[in-house]
Amino acid sequence: TLKKLRAKGRALKKRTTKQELTKPKRISSIDNENINAWKLNRDYPSKSIELALKTLEQSIARKYDYGKAEACHIIGSANGWMNKYEQGLSFTERAAKIHLKNGFKSESARAKMSVGVINYYRADYQSALRHYTESLNLYLANGDKSGEAEANQGLGSIYTELGDSDQAWACLNKSLQLADKLKSEELKLKTLLVMAKLSNTEGHYDQAIKHYSESQTLAESLNQLQNVTYALQGLGNSYLKKGALDQAEADLLK
Repeated sequence: TLKKLRAKGRALKKRTTKQELTKPKRISSIDNENINAWKLNRDYPSKSIELALKTLEQSIARKYDYGKAEACHIIGSANGWMNKYEQGLSFTERAAKIHLKNGFKSESARAKMSVGVINYYRADYQSALRHYTESLNLYLANGDKSGEAEANQGLGSIYTELGDSDQAWACLNKSLQLADKLKSEELKLKTLLVMAKLSNTEGHYDQAIKHYSESQTLAESLNQLQNVTYALQGLGNSYLKKGALDQAEADLLK
């Protein structure tokens, strides 16, 4: 259960290792190049991989594990977006291990979430659940509220696919609570979209319409046109299932 997961996270937080006390120094030039490569990760995955391969080579030459792990994460995630799942899993799992070995819990958690995302898209929901759970525990251990919110949002999506509505709502409500506390509109948008999908699945169409409407407003304010479209499609389908054909047609035509 979610309570047990948080208990594990708190226990892990108490175990401070020597690695955490002696984390290696960062190399800003490599870090900045990895940041630029990550920005291209989803929309231009091939270019993202090209840039990350260069930082991977530089990091290996300078024995810079942090840069190596970040480059592996970028390469793995980009491969995942291109549906090259085996390569994606190999690199992201490697990234998570390197970061954890050096005491970078949040970075390891982020890489584990990418492993979870790849498994989610290949419909291996049990593997996705395991990696997102591990990610959540690391975020909890590191006191990373933003990461905790992201992990809960992902877990909500996974539990939705697994048909476990109670766990899905518990995770999504926690994510929404943290998103509001952190004033993160992007995370709130992602969470509301999953809430809307889950509401539709349960046949609660009015609730789904409420969540999709709020999602549309947020997506428009953030200029996320893809999510505006997704919200409008969700609204149209919700009205269609409710039998409000005119409103359904209006939203779908937008």
